[in-house]
Amino acid sequence: MTAPAALPMDERWRLARARFGSVMLDAVLIAYAAWCMQLLVTRAGADTAYLARWPWLLAAAPVLALLWRALTPSLGQRGYRDRLVQHGDESVPAAADQRLLAAVVGALQVVLVLLPAVLIGTTWRGVLPSLLVAVGFVAARFLDAQGRSLGERIAGVRPTLRPVPQTKVPGPWHRRPNSWIVILLLLLTFSVAYLLTQVKLGELISGWERARPMLGQLTSPDWSITESVIDKVVETVFIALLASSLALPVAFAFSFLGARNVMQGSLLGGLVYFVARFLMNLTRSVEPIIWAIIFVLWVTSGPFSGMLALFVHSVAALAKLYSEAIESIDPGPVEALKATGASPLHVIRYGMVPQVIPPFLSFTVYRWDINVRMATILGFVGGGGIGDMLLPFTQLGAWPKVGTIIVFITIVVWLMDIISSKARERLV
Repeated sequence: MTAPAALPMDERWRLARARFGSVMLDAVLIAYAAWCMQLLVTRAGADTAYLARWPWLLAAAPVLALLWRALTPSLGQRGYRDRLVQHGDESVPAAADQRLLAAVVGALQVVLVLLPAVLIGTTWRGVLPSLLVAVGFVAARFLDAQGRSLGERIAGVRPTLRPVPQTKVPGPWHRRPNSWIVILLLLLTFSVAYLLTQVKLGELISGWERARPMLGQLTSPDWSITESVIDKVVETVFIALLASSLALPVAFAFSFLGARNVMQGSLLGGLVYFVARFLMNLTRSVEPIIWAIIFVLWVTSGPFSGMLALFVHSVAALAKLYSEAIESIDPGPVEALKATGASPLHVIRYGMVPQVIPPFLSFTVYRWDINVRMATILGFVGGGGIGDMLLPFTQLGAWPKVGTIIVFITIVVWLMDIISSKARERLV
């Protein structure tokens, strides 16, 4: 049996990223399960000091992740699709004893890497030796012709991202260990969520008597403020309209910088893609009401600050949706244009833009619908719109006036929902 050919360096990078990502995913799941159990046991009044020693937990999580992979294909392996196969025959999966041997050696490597930091502490005296040992193990993997780690070489296996033929038919879901692991994680998650949100169903029932007078006043609107409410509702709609319109061309141009299939192929393109994606996620993670506070301090309170807040958030949100639409286009026309020697701008203009116009229009209409809903509360922080009236009436307990505002907000949102749904039907 001949030895497999050496893998090119880019293939080794892909293998290394997949292996690292799958192990880290499994380690994070294990650490998350330990944190959930610590929280639940602590709320029960038990002593969990041993679980609070996070350096030891961080050292144990990747070790347990490697052993998990030895016993059965882990969730990380299924997510990243990395497998172990026989070194001389890629069609034969690694045997159980080979996986276990590779996992044990890998676990020992993890212990050696983390031991200085755990024993000495997270100072340069402990971190520096850990980094040097880790770099040595990583370098050893890249020096191998098939990108194998020390444990994989000892076990006579090698990693691959290609599908491995199934040697047996998978059993029902309740006989698969990963199914029960997922169920355990879900149970832990919802148990922790129940504790942290302090669910009190009894107060929901007993508090009805306190809420009933307010609800009665809300359902008896004060129509004397109708004219003022209509003025503010119109202002709210135009805040959303102008923010959406200004965000459209900026997001359109920015989305191509955040599309992997447009920026791939060079180091500069990859760097631009990373920066664009980072800015999208950073800007989108800050809610419009926070942007409104920033712009109220920047340009004073009023509808202009609210429009700017929605504009910034809309650019990031639309650019992300647009870039994902670009990444899912049919590559055929693009490859045909490249084969004719077309310039990158011509490839984008004639190969990509015609394919993404329908989803772009649909996303834009949907975003305008969202902006109308968001604009109703920007006035709480001085961003203009109907929120300027809603906040003081709420603080004063003028519930009939609040009820009037809610009626008009409901009408506007309902009309916007009908218009946007009809527009999306025509565009899709």
